[in-house]
Amino acid sequence: MNVALLDLFDRQILPHCCAGCSRDYASTVRGALRLWGAVLGRAATTDDLTDDRVQHFGCYLRHAGYGTTRIRTLQTRLRTVWRYAHRLGLAARCERAKPVETLNLNLPSAVVPKTPPRVFSISAGRPLAGTLANYFEATFAPQELCGLAASTVSEYRAALRSVERHYPALRLEQLDDALAAAHFQWMRDQGKTPWAVNNVRKYWFAVWRHAKAGGHVAALPSIKRIKTGRSRPDAWTLDETARIVAAASPWWRALLLVGWWTLLRRRSLFEIEPADVDYAAGWIDLPPSALKNGVAKRVRVGRDALDALGAISGPPRRRVFEWRHNPKRLDSEFRSLLAAAGVAPSRRRNLNLFHKLRRTAATHAAIRSGLAVVCDLLGHSERYVTERYIDTSLLPGHDATAILPSLTDGTLA
Repeated sequence: MNVALLDLFDRQILPHCCAGCSRDYASTVRGALRLWGAVLGRAATTDDLTDDRVQHFGCYLRHAGYGTTRIRTLQTRLRTVWRYAHRLGLAARCERAKPVETLNLNLPSAVVPKTPPRVFSISAGRPLAGTLANYFEATFAPQELCGLAASTVSEYRAALRSVERHYPALRLEQLDDALAAAHFQWMRDQGKTPWAVNNVRKYWFAVWRHAKAGGHVAALPSIKRIKTGRSRPDAWTLDETARIVAAASPWWRALLLVGWWTLLRRRSLFEIEPADVDYAAGWIDLPPSALKNGVAKRVRVGRDALDALGAISGPPRRRVFEWRHNPKRLDSEFRSLLAAAGVAPSRRRNLNLFHKLRRTAATHAAIRSGLAVVCDLLGHSERYVTERYIDTSLLPGHDATAILPSLTDGTLA
């Protein structure tokens, strides 16, 4: 009998042998099986459980640039499934694993891509036809998500997994408001925050609306977002911002000054190339790929930023601000810089410090030129979006003590 390994793992191995295992362990087993299926070009089955094919999988990963530890982990997960399949009489006896370092790498280069193919899958096995999972993989993802950032695709997949945990193999014709409302209530009962519920709603309903446009669903969703509170924007004062710049190293000083003058997002700052900077005129030309809205932009920076950029210029490099370390280290160094400058960290932990620098520049620009100018500087299409960036506590006229008379000092007219 030839059985799909993903189905075997989810229906037999996981309930009976891995009931006490962590969710991460189960995810790595599924990931190994999906990756093996991607290498084979089809779903891996019990007929594939041979020493030659498992060895070929390891060789493939070596050619694709996987590290020794990662290859060993993936092959170990495959052999876990193999041993259980052998006990059920579905496969031959599992061979002893060979050291990764001894893998035969003499594979034809034509059959070994540079990187493993990407697998679109939100469910444990091959999704059934007519299900939400199948529609996402076969229709929505290829049509709407092609070329988008991997993080965006991951958000969609995570949202739809949430739905699948509550409604396994959910079919398109079952989609209605009552089912959506029940799922959102189920999420709240599981302890999920209103923000998490709204996040699932956003991505799930995007797929739902796409299915309705194609005639696969009877009606559009009409469940509204859960009302949530919104923290006020907070910005640094001019004195605090100046202290941060003064405490910075040359590399950080250049990065902060360019961010101050341009009001760019963090990703855009790290997309600036040396050829984009006109040191004579003080302009930086940003290509469409560097900006969120995909529209090329020309921004001007102050002489202090140009001097700081000149101070860190060195050997030819692809980006002005090259960062070869873990992204988390960037945030850690920014927090250390705040501590060195004696500036308190942001109250809003859900936004990075580069976004606070952007809000700070927007706030002080609004004080001097008004919201209309700041809206253009930030690249916003609507004024209400810009208003959410402004720390109103720093605006003139927002201090009631400077306007109202005191009721207790005896100076009432």
